[in-house]
Amino acid sequence: MTDRHQITDLIKMVCKTAGMPEMAQEIEVEWSNRMTRCAGKAYLQRKLIKLSNPIWALAGDKVNEDTVVHETCHILVYWEWANRARGRMRSAGSPPRPHGSEWQQLMRKCGYEPKRCHSVDTSAIRPKRKRYRFDCGCKEGHLVSRQLVARMGAGKQYVCRLCRKQITRPSIEQVVFM
Repeated sequence: MTDRHQITDLIKMVCKTAGMPEMAQEIEVEWSNRMTRCAGKAYLQRKLIKLSNPIWALAGDKVNEDTVVHETCHILVYWEWANRARGRMRSAGSPPRPHGSEWQQLMRKCGYEPKRCHSVDTSAIRPKRKRYRFDCGCKEGHLVSRQLVARMGAGKQYVCRLCRKQITRPSIEQVVFM
């Protein structure tokens, strides 16, 4: 299911099922090459769905279809709540929870299982993370991110929770890829 028309048709179907057919024209779809963990992401206030190009290519039609419906339901549940709040001219309570009962009900109403996560193996497309081994009083030491290395270089100090000694850069830099 890579055809834009199929994606648009799915969005229209979900909007019609939710009783908000006019929303189908307002929801936009963008593609991201940087998303390597989640198949899709809904930007509620912008009425935007971002889909992962790498995961889309790995996943089957069923997973891709589920993703479009999943993210569309997030947007519709949010806007239904926002319109209710606006109509009352006061708060309609806190916004609905991302995978709460309203979202689950709409997913089921559309004929889909309300699942939180996809099951696509993304290990081949995820970038390897660089970690630096730092020392403390413990035998194992610590694996530290690039951001933490920069903070430590700027003078920030961190203490090991186990041995309570300061975490320091070793004399020989050790890089680990995870």
